[in-house]
Amino acid sequence: MLELSQLLLSLYRDAQHTPVADFFTSSFGKIRKVLPFDSAGIASLNISSKGLLEYTGAQAVDISIEEKFKARAELNNPAARVIPGRGMVSFDPLFDRSFNSPGRSHYIAMDASQDKKFFAYAKKTGVVNALCLMTGSKANSVYGISLWRAREKDKYCEADSKLADVLLPHLICAMDTNRANGIAQPVSQSAFPDPVICFDTGFINFIHPDALKLLQSVYPHWSPPFLPKVIWDGVRCNSQMRYETPQFMAKAKLLDDLVIVYFHPVVSGERRPVAARSQ
Repeated sequence: MLELSQLLLSLYRDAQHTPVADFFTSSFGKIRKVLPFDSAGIASLNISSKGLLEYTGAQAVDISIEEKFKARAELNNPAARVIPGRGMVSFDPLFDRSFNSPGRSHYIAMDASQDKKFFAYAKKTGVVNALCLMTGSKANSVYGISLWRAREKDKYCEADSKLADVLLPHLICAMDTNRANGIAQPVSQSAFPDPVICFDTGFINFIHPDALKLLQSVYPHWSPPFLPKVIWDGVRCNSQMRYETPQFMAKAKLLDDLVIVYFHPVVSGERRPVAARSQ
C-alpha cells in the first residue's frame, strides 16, 4: 500500500514539472513496475451526434501508434457505434465491455475470441492479453487506457484489474494536469485558446473539444487522427508557423518533440493580426 501511495504522489509531482513529451513515457514506466505490460496506449475519443466513435488523439509506448490505429480502424469497419439501449457495439468485446462499464478495468485473452477478424487483429498487433479502462463520458468524449501483454503465460487476472482500477484513473488525471501545465506558456491562452497537440507526422496526440468542433465545421469531410493536411502543410511552410483562413488563424509552436497548434476563431468584422499570410 505504501509503494502504491508513493507511486501516485510521484505521478502528480512529476506532472507539475516534467515536459509533456517526456511525462507520458516516464509515467507509464512507473505504472509498469507495479502492473507489468509489454506495450500500452491511451486514446481520447469523441461520440458524434450519430453515435459514431471518432479517435481524437492517441499515444502509445513500445508500439507504433500509427500502425496500431490503422489495425484498429480496420477492425472497426464497419465503424463502432453507440446504440441507444445497448451501448457501444463493435468487433472488440473488451472495448465494448469497458465503454459500457466506465471507471472499471476489464481484461480478456484475445485468443479466446471465436471471431476470426478479432483474432487476426490481436495476432497482427502482438496482443495476446489486454486490459482496458475507460472514463465516463464527459461532453460526449472519453479516455481509454489499454495495457497489452504479448505472452500467453502472462494473462491478466482479477488482482491486476483491481490494481488498475486504482492506478489508471489517477494516471489520466495526472496527464491532464501535465498537459495543462505544458501548453500554458509561453503562448497566450487568451489569444489562442484551443490547442491541438501533434506528433511530427501530424498525428494528433490531443485535441481540445472546441478545436474539434471548429475544424469539423470548416472541413465537414475531415476526421481525426491526423490534422487536416492543408493546416499541417500551412504551419510547416510558414516561417512564423502560422496559417490563416476566413474562419480561423492557426499558430503553431514546438513543444519538445511535439507540435502544438492553437486556433483563434475569426469573428465577423474582427481585425486580423498583422502577419504574413500562408499561401
